[in-house]
Amino acid sequence: MPQCPTCQTLHTVKNGHIHTGKQRFLCKQCGYQFVENPTNKTIDAETRAGIARAA
Repeated sequence: MPQCPTCQTLHTVKNGHIHTGKQRFLCKQCGYQFVENPTNKTIDAETRAGIARAA
């Protein structure tokens, strides 16, 4: 099992999947839920402006 990114313990268990199908894990020590290799996609300023105009 992967190490918890918050408390660094190895006491983690599988805890379902996220919407993209990646495995989600739960830390048994601190309760933090995480994905082992997350992809942080950011929205650029132009797209944010377009969304604001549409709303």
